Amino acid sequence: MMTYTYSLILFFTVIICLIASFDKRILFNRHFGAFFKAAVVVAIPFIAWDVWFTSKGVWWFNTDYTLGIVVAGLPIEEWLFFICIPFSCAFTYFCFDKFFKLDRLSGFNNIIVFVSIIVCSVIALRHHDKIYTLVTAIATIITLIYLHFIAREDWISKASLVFSVLMLGFLPVNGVLTGFGLESPIVNYNPGDFLGIRILTIPIEDAVYGYTQFLLVIYFFTKFKKMKTHTKTLIFIFSLLIVLFNSCASIPKNTKAVANFDVNKYLGTWYEIARFDFSFEKDLDNVSAQYSLNEKGDVKVLNSGYNFRKNEWKKAEGLAKFRGEKDIAALKVSFFGPFYSGYNVVSMDDDYKYALVAGKNLNYLWILSRTKEIPEAVKTKFLNIAKEIGYDTSKLVWVKHDRTDSPFIPKN
Repeated sequence: MMTYTYSLILFFTVIICLIASFDKRILFNRHFGAFFKAAVVVAIPFIAWDVWFTSKGVWWFNTDYTLGIVVAGLPIEEWLFFICIPFSCAFTYFCFDKFFKLDRLSGFNNIIVFVSIIVCSVIALRHHDKIYTLVTAIATIITLIYLHFIAREDWISKASLVFSVLMLGFLPVNGVLTGFGLESPIVNYNPGDFLGIRILTIPIEDAVYGYTQFLLVIYFFTKFKKMKTHTKTLIFIFSLLIVLFNSCASIPKNTKAVANFDVNKYLGTWYEIARFDFSFEKDLDNVSAQYSLNEKGDVKVLNSGYNFRKNEWKKAEGLAKFRGEKDIAALKVSFFGPFYSGYNVVSMDDDYKYALVAGKNLNYLWILSRTKEIPEAVKTKFLNIAKEIGYDTSKLVWVKHDRTDSPFIPKN
């Protein structure tokens, strides 16, 4: 029974609203299509956010309370959360709007928007080191600015009142998810990534997160409700979601990744000998990469380099995963949540001392070495291979290695 806990929470959250939708006085069922489209549109960025934070360890899930089906690092129940919870919220808003005259509340729009933006801005500035707090505040600010100043929606105060009422349901639902009444939480949070202020067991950020999601669902729901959209709209939305998660994991044409690849031999420190320059490595020399395995068998990435203009060391942490078989050096790497890009070892010596790495297309190329220099013969070989693939090797930036004070490279 324990494995059904999260599923039962979702079931009891949605079942009453679902049944009541068919009541002749309400007939919310006539707007299921509009709701579903709205929920999917809003779910796209929020699921990406969820996947990102889960991969970063900002929060994680106790799978003892779930069915054990995991997609992109999230339990299947977490995916359904973005349909079930918004459904109950949209249903409640629809009923309030249908049976109560709340349009007079529009006079409070300015106050609610300005106060919310100011409070979120101050909190974001003061607690920019807490990623959940920061991202939630920014998302709320952007949402309110768009709805009030660009879309000029007049229902923000009405929606805010409805959300206040929904808090009566939010507290028990999120309370259980965060551990109220359970031996351990279903959703766990890294204490260093949020304010530490809780409503019972619920981080205050959860309430603001829910408010932002609610506003966006209502916005798209009202838009879709007014227009007759074709089934192709849904196909487009799902296609967009697939593109967001998968389009970046690729390899240039006319090349293949190294076969018989042993990831354990590839681990450790590599020095960047040359690269195609791009924004993330701009003005960096003394660049290195360190690879190690996590408990799941994925590759943890720590890139570092010295910014010679700012006179400071920089680092970036990411995660690389195999796109297929683990003996083929075709991986995808991410430094930002669910958004991956191709990482393909296309040439390497038998001793794993030198590697030619291609990105997702002809705009990304790296030459790596276990030492800060590379033999001329290896250099010539790699350049010829890169040219055959289609790279313009004249664009390569040859990286200087003249420092020995990197705080990121282990000392021998």
